[in-house]
Amino acid sequence: MRFCLIFFLTFSALQQADCSLAKDKSRIIVAGGSLTEIVFFLEEQKNLVAVDITSNYPAQATTLPSIGYVRALSTEGVLSLNPTLILGEEDMGPSLVVDQIESTGVDLRVIEENYTLQTIKNKISCIASILDIQDKSRSIIDLKLKDKINNLQRLS
Repeated sequence: MRFCLIFFLTFSALQQADCSLAKDKSRIIVAGGSLTEIVFFLEEQKNLVAVDITSNYPAQATTLPSIGYVRALSTEGVLSLNPTLILGEEDMGPSLVVDQIESTGVDLRVIEENYTLQTIKNKISCIASILDIQDKSRSIIDLKLKDKINNLQRLS
């Protein structure tokens, strides 16, 4: 029983994203289309230096350099862009590449992926915290997201 509890607590801790403030957000790479959309939604795309090929919305994202497919990244390709912060979805990989990037000391944040309304809000809040724009994000969420959520809830 004790082993199961320790395993659960360890696994749960690993699954929670580190949403603390990034030390340096001057050169951001995003691996995951939903995260790219959130960065643009928060109007913080000015520091994006590259995205993966699943980042096809908004159209501006497709004009940025590509690091390849989110699940088939190369360490050299990612690091050649000199990122100071990498935001990745949980399926980013392969795991060897993720381990190699982490071993270099580059700030790599893996953001929890789930498909609920609350998780989407959590992802937005997490990225806003990482980028140190919590106050700005609240007003953006109030202006942009509230109406969209209300419309979706009326449709369901």
